[in-house]
Parts: sequence; structure tokens; C-alpha cells
Amino acid sequence: MNTTKTNEELWRQWENLVKTKPPNPKRKPTVDELQRLQEFKCARQLFLKKIPIEQASWFHEKRMASRRMSKVKPPTKTRPPKPPHVILCSKPTPVCLGWNPDEKFIFCNVIPFLSHSRRSRYEEEKDREMSSSIDRRVFSNLFVDSHPLRIDVGPNDAALMGHAATYDEALCAESYYMAAKAHHVCDARFIMEELNTNSREVASFGHNKLLLTPKQKERLVELGAQTEDFKQVESAEGT
Repeated sequence: MNTTKTNEELWRQWENLVKTKPPNPKRKPTVDELQRLQEFKCARQLFLKKIPIEQASWFHEKRMASRRMSKVKPPTKTRPPKPPHVILCSKPTPVCLGWNPDEKFIFCNVIPFLSHSRRSRYEEEKDREMSSSIDRRVFSNLFVDSHPLRIDVGPNDAALMGHAATYDEALCAESYYMAAKAHHVCDARFIMEELNTNSREVASFGHNKLLLTPKQKERLVELGAQTEDFKQVESAEGT
């Protein structure tokens, strides 16, 4: 008898048997489902017991190889490479900014930015081409400048600025934004006086996601915060 042909027939019979396996129920199985699963289990055990000894080793290796192949993930579709530099063009027509429809501007350049802390060499070169002092990172709310940001708050702006209206300067626009949103004076003071140099902590605190250190909790209480108002939050690491 041809052993190779026998092996092929044995494997074909095994594949046909595996195809008859009932699907595993995602909920509690019914009596009929349990019975069908048990019948398949018995049929599989019987098949394995009847495999001749001289073919048992080959069959085992074939099963292991088949399992390994079933775990291999198909290759993911690769996206076409992005162009090295996205070119954005400014509008040739006047653009209205703010609330005054009569005040319009024509822009010569568009400066895209994605980070408040990093610039690529290409972006640095483009900034120097436009101006010797331009740095696109300053247009981000999270950019912390060595020179304070000053806002002249007029009598009509006090309601908009909220508790931030009492401060003449901040190191980043995010501090003004979060302090203006703050409901309690203690929160606004904590942002402007304690977190002002760390824009990421300012943003996290404003969204109730900052993990406070014991020293920060103590300072908040000194500013008038109530300990029962503290909330349990999770960090990005899940702790």
C-alpha cells in the first residue's frame, strides 16, 4: 500500500470530521447543543484511537503544523506612503476673522503645526524663510513661553474670562483657558499659580484627569478646596 496516499486519505477524513464540529455557543448552551458537542467529542476521540501506530507521529506533526498556520494573521493592507511635506495654500480672497464682518484680511502663508514642543528640520527651515523670529509652536495653547502671555481684560471681557480675569499674565494660553472655565476660585488660583509652567498638567486638571500629588492636594486645600470634592481618576498607564 502507498503510505503517502494513505496519509493523504487519513488527513482528508480528519478534515471532514473537523468540519462537522458544532459551533461553540456564546451563551449558556441548551441540552441539544451540549449533546451535539459531546457526540463530536466522542467521534474525535474514536478517530484518534483508530490511527495506526506507524502513522501516529506523522499525524501529530501534521496537526501541530495546521494549528500554527491557523494562528498566522493575514498580512495587513499597507497604506500608500504619505508625501514628505503637505502643501497648504492660503486663500486668495479676503478672510473675515472675529465678530467684525467689515474687518477682513488677506493671508500670504499657512503654517500647520501638530505639536507644542517639537518641530521638524523642514518646519524650522520654513519658519526661517518666513521670518527670522517665527516659531510655529507658539500657536499652540500648550506652548509654554519664557515670556509671559499678557491679556488686557476690559470691563466687557470680565464675564468671559471668569476667575482668570484677575491675573495679568500667564506662561501659556491653556492656563487662561482652563482658569476661565473653572467654577471655583481655588481651582483657578491653583491653575494660574501652581500649574502655570506645566501646560499638560493644566489641561489634565481642567478635564478632571490630573493625578494630584500629596503636595498638590495640600495646596488646593490651602486655597479653599474641600477634600470631599476630590475625584478618583485613572492615569494614562491605568493606575
